[in-house]
Amino acid sequence: MVPGHTCGGVEQKLGTEVELKCAPVLAGACGISCRMNTKMPVTDGKLEGKDVTVLRDTGCSTIVLKRKLVSDDRLSDKMIVCVMIDGAAKSYPEATADIEIQCMSGTVNAVCMDKPLYDVIVGIVEGINEVVDVQVDSKSNSGVEDM
Repeated sequence: MVPGHTCGGVEQKLGTEVELKCAPVLAGACGISCRMNTKMPVTDGKLEGKDVTVLRDTGCSTIVLKRKLVSDDRLSDKMIVCVMIDGAAKSYPEATADIEIQCMSGTVNAVCMDKPLYDVIVGIVEGINEVVDVQVDSKSNSGVEDM
């Protein structure tokens, strides 16, 4: 257990590594202060014709799609290695998908993740125009403060 965390979903591992099993989905319900003060650049879009929520992430260098929104026949045989903000490297399947978002539309190669915070995350990639009028999601509550 980690002091101050009450849901039992956090385990202290070796050293300072902490595994938060309940975040981001249940973090707000398990006693962690999850109020995100930063407004996120979120807009609506379409992925394979389905309505999705899109985050514009200038700290990302690829496009990320929620895996359950991508059909198996759109997956390639390729795995993409993503280096996370903490330097950890993880492999994810690559897919080709049709997206329609404020800054572009067309077929893209993207990384598929099981539980990204948004349906589509658009990073700094070739062919994506800078967007200055993205609506911010003032209801966003997906960050975790002070554990």
